[in-house]
Amino acid sequence: MVFKKTSEFGWWVFVVIGCLSCSINSEHAATKTGNSNARGSHEGRFSDHPTTMTHMQVLDYEHWLISDQVRLWRTEDRGRTWIPSYSPEEQHGERLYIRGISFISDQNGFLVDRDTIFRTDNGGAEWYKVGTVKTEGAEYFINNCYFVDSIHGWAAGLMFRKDFMSSPKAPPYIGAILCTKDGGTTWERQRLKAPDRHPENNERWDLKDILFLTEKIGWAVGDTVIYWTVDGGEHWLPARTNGAVCERVSFIDELHGWITMRDTNAILASSDGGRNWTIIPAPAPFIGVPTEVVFLTPQHGFAACVYLYETTNGGLTWRQRSDLQGIAGAEYTNIRRALDSTLLVIGGGNKTFSTLASTDYGKTFEACCSDEASKN
Repeated sequence: MVFKKTSEFGWWVFVVIGCLSCSINSEHAATKTGNSNARGSHEGRFSDHPTTMTHMQVLDYEHWLISDQVRLWRTEDRGRTWIPSYSPEEQHGERLYIRGISFISDQNGFLVDRDTIFRTDNGGAEWYKVGTVKTEGAEYFINNCYFVDSIHGWAAGLMFRKDFMSSPKAPPYIGAILCTKDGGTTWERQRLKAPDRHPENNERWDLKDILFLTEKIGWAVGDTVIYWTVDGGEHWLPARTNGAVCERVSFIDELHGWITMRDTNAILASSDGGRNWTIIPAPAPFIGVPTEVVFLTPQHGFAACVYLYETTNGGLTWRQRSDLQGIAGAEYTNIRRALDSTLLVIGGGNKTFSTLASTDYGKTFEACCSDEASKN
């Protein structure tokens, strides 16, 4: 997530959603560059809309990009119709995953397909290859990427350990962050201090999400790890996590940030730039659906957890927006703030995309529902 100043509340959020279900053993090759609508040899098995939401980028009220397990989709009418934006090619029958999306404007963005970086300059209508996320002699699995401009970007995930088979104390993989200073053409691995683990336990760990507020100030989170940097990643410093398995990180300024976690609806909050974190109450009991949060100010925020919840005291208490019950059986599980400051709540039911959209900072919402039947 990234926030930039545009309004009386001060910030819009531009979100990158990481893949929650990627297999680290999947293998696939990049699609042909410049062929944005190529459907590949497995055309017959594709639906005409996203079937899951693994990565998401909301550009404005009408324009979104969502990746599922086989391709990247874009919509220009708030989810009523969907256009294939990018399709990786299948290899050896393996399922395909896009491993990160990051837009720096409504037209310019990047995506990671396995270890290849692609760029678009027309909102996802076309993509072209710019480089490969790699360093000599190492193999990586990327979970997410983030670009602050057309030059500076980072990719977070894991690095496979070559000494795994020869050393009984070596974990099979460890967390890794790579950076680019030339728009994705070349990459350099940044140094990370390993979490406080006992090496004899053979523990593996990786990073799930990465965010930069500026070219210098950033955060990365993952399996019981939280890192922060104030020099573009030249030095990543660990924060105390108390064993939290972190999934997503967001900040609205240099001090105030939030982390959502796996297998719990509790939320971590920081008011000192990510050096220290405290738990704030969950908006609802955990029923297997992860919580997504967006804060407009340090005190005013929203959470999607089947229903939409709102807080005006920094998450100490939450109230369900009873005026916004789910429509068409939708369960609202994703919430984003777009470049045009639209607050968008997204849910799904049986073959349904359902949304709530607000252009007045959550005072009122407009409901919209589109199902597969209405498209035929």
